[in-house]
Amino acid sequence: MSQQEQQRQRQQARQRQREDSRQGSASQQRTADQTTTQVLDGAKQKKSDMKREEAKVTEGREGARNLRVQWIDVQLPDAQSCRFAITTTGDNSIEAVIEQKTYRRAYQGTSSLQTDIVPVAPIGTKGKVTVRDLTTGETLEQPWTWHIVGSDAALWLWQLLKRLFSSAP
Repeated sequence: MSQQEQQRQRQQARQRQREDSRQGSASQQRTADQTTTQVLDGAKQKKSDMKREEAKVTEGREGARNLRVQWIDVQLPDAQSCRFAITTTGDNSIEAVIEQKTYRRAYQGTSSLQTDIVPVAPIGTKGKVTVRDLTTGETLEQPWTWHIVGSDAALWLWQLLKRLFSSAP
């Protein structure tokens, strides 16, 4: 395992510990970083992914549209998540907030910043990243919804239909 992977795992463990301490009760189930999977035929699992929705952009002073949000895909064992690389022009101050159910994380930077990996959430969960250029007032909001990856959903449906028709008398 490379040093980067080890460091990434340690960062994720620290983030989970912080989330656990915020949750209050140890018996309360964490949903922000759980993958939602169902077993298919005892071994095959569904994978989830983030379906991007249309971004909402509000221009800044004098029609400024300097914000750029790059989705960086991250392949996890049972899901496809992402992190964001955010840039603006010059030395403008920017802030980004990722929200998804009870998960909320804020970032600040000058001219650019990168976020952590968005935690995997149950299918149907909505989330968004809101980015503001504090110098010009421009905002960009990028929503998403967690869903089942299409090919796995089709496979699951095919297996269900196959079982229904093959077990008929």
